Amino acid sequence: QPELMEPIFWVEVLAPSWPAAADVVAREMLESRGAAILSDEALPHGERRLLAHLPAVHALGFEEALGKAAGVGCRAQVGFASWSEVDASRHDATVASLRRWRQIRPVAPTAAELLRFSDITQTLDFDEEEVSGTASLDDLSSGAA
Repeated sequence: QPELMEPIFWVEVLAPSWPAAADVVAREMLESRGAAILSDEALPHGERRLLAHLPAVHALGFEEALGKAAGVGCRAQVGFASWSEVDASRHDATVASLRRWRQIRPVAPTAAELLRFSDITQTLDFDEEEVSGTASLDDLSSGAA
C-alpha cells in the first residue's frame, strides 16, 4: 500500500533561563509549530536544553525566528531524524511550502495524482523475459525475440 512520507527533524535548543526567559519562548515556539518535546532539562550553567521532533515543513526558518523572538543567547540545531506518514490532505500544502522555501516552482503533483500513479504502476504486468533481457543475440538476429 503506497504511503506519503514527510521528513521529521530533531531540534536541539539551548536557551538561557535568564534574562527574558528565552527558554519559555523557545518551548512555546516549538509547540506552536507542532513539535513533540522529547526532553527539557536544566543544564548546570543556567541554560535549558530542549530536544524535540518537528515536521520539516514547520522547521523552515525556525532558527532565524527563534533568534529574533528569544534573543541572541538562544541557539538551535536542526537535523534529520526520521520519516513519518503524512495525511494525504496535508501533502499538497507540505510540498508547496517546501518548494517555496527551496525557491522551486510551486507546481507539483497532488497527493491524488501520486497515489493514482502508484496504483497504475503496481497493476502493470510485464513479460519476465522481455524485462530481464535474457534474449540471446541469435534470438535477436532471427527475429524470435
